[in-house]
Amino acid sequence: MIYDKIKADFMEARKARESYKSSFLSFVLGQIQNSSDVKADENGNKTYDDDLVLSVIKNLDKKLKEVPNPNSIESEVLENYLPSMLDESQIRELLSGVEGGMKEKMAFLKENYAFRYDGKTAAKVAKE
Repeated sequence: MIYDKIKADFMEARKARESYKSSFLSFVLGQIQNSSDVKADENGNKTYDDDLVLSVIKNLDKKLKEVPNPNSIESEVLENYLPSMLDESQIRELLSGVEGGMKEKMAFLKENYAFRYDGKTAAKVAKE
């Protein structure tokens, strides 16, 4: 799970006395833990599934890129946890086997490749 990897990287950064990285990872963990989408298992323990974690990370990354002079260290740290993005040709190839219109194609991408595609590019390809 991505959450466990972030936690392990946070502990590693603390042990290595990388204060900036550990502080930022602590912030990321806090954002994940305080998300309104956190679910609990049958014992009442909070669970942090990959979709939730990726959603929070993607949102933080987007906010960082909106800052006039973003700190590249923060973006680099977040990129370690994001899956590689599909390019236009890969999206086109994936959607070539999907029957239906744009709605069905976008639903297919969201269900199977969430957080791995740019919405504008996917919509453009789905319209073709």
